[in-house]
Order: sequence, then C-alpha cells, then structure tokens
Amino acid sequence: MTLDGLAKMLKARFYKNIYLKADIAKKEDLILVKPHTFMNLSGFTVRKTIDKFRLELSDFLVICDDLNLPLGKLRLRKSGSSGGHKGLSSIIESLQAEHFARLRIGIDRPPSEIDSSSFVLSKFLKEEQPCIKQSIENACQCALDWATRDIEKVMAEFN
Repeated sequence: MTLDGLAKMLKARFYKNIYLKADIAKKEDLILVKPHTFMNLSGFTVRKTIDKFRLELSDFLVICDDLNLPLGKLRLRKSGSSGGHKGLSSIIESLQAEHFARLRIGIDRPPSEIDSSSFVLSKFLKEEQPCIKQSIENACQCALDWATRDIEKVMAEFN
C-alpha cells in the first residue's frame, strides 16, 4: 500500500520485471520494487535488484508491516535484526548483512483466536481505515524524506 502511494505521489507506473520477480516503478533516482515472491522469499528479489542496479546497502529502504507495533505506528531504523519478521529474515540471509534501512509500519497483534499468518493477509477493518490511510501517507513521506535527508533527522521526526 505504501509503495502504491509512493508511485502515485511520484507519478510513476509499475511494470512487471520477470528477472527480478517483481513489479518495478522508476522515477529519477528512485526505484520502487514490489516482490512477487512470498514474503519469506523476498530476499531473492532484493538481492537481484541490488545486483542489477549496482546498489549499495545504504541505497535501499525496506518497507514492511510489523505485528509488534501498534496500528499505524512507524519505526524507521538504520539497521537491525529481523525481529522475527520472515521477510526481513529472508533479506538478511540473502544479503548476509543486517546493515540496511527499514521502515516498519505497525499493524498490531492479532486477536488471540486468529493466527498471525491469517491476520497479516487479511484486510483492515472498516474502523481501522482512517488510521491506515494516515499511516500510509506518513510512511510515504518518511520514505521520500529518507531518500533526501539525513536518516537521524527523519527518524527523530517519524518514530
């Protein structure tokens, strides 16, 4: 949802890239990548993207959901562990490094009767929509600021 919002803000269109197994949108120096792989295999696409575009680890930002953050809360970090997130684990394994920026967007914990896998794949409730809309707008701005400003200042503003 955040990448779609960024593409809209940038007036960029996604196209399929079979080699990367992803949808790609480019605008000037920014490349938006939405992997087609399962989340726990997203490291494949990240590795291929870094190789294809000759990127440094400091050149990319991973944007992902986070069950451990309250709904709508953002957390930008320069680096770190996966925190149990299978997509981040895949990326860390594929890159053999943890030193890359990540923006986590809180989706909250599921109710006890719903397992995590089902929860992360489900749609947001109607009453959650205003919070989600605002957090996506904030995440888009955070990502753009990350690309153009000092990360410490961006973290202080958005975390």
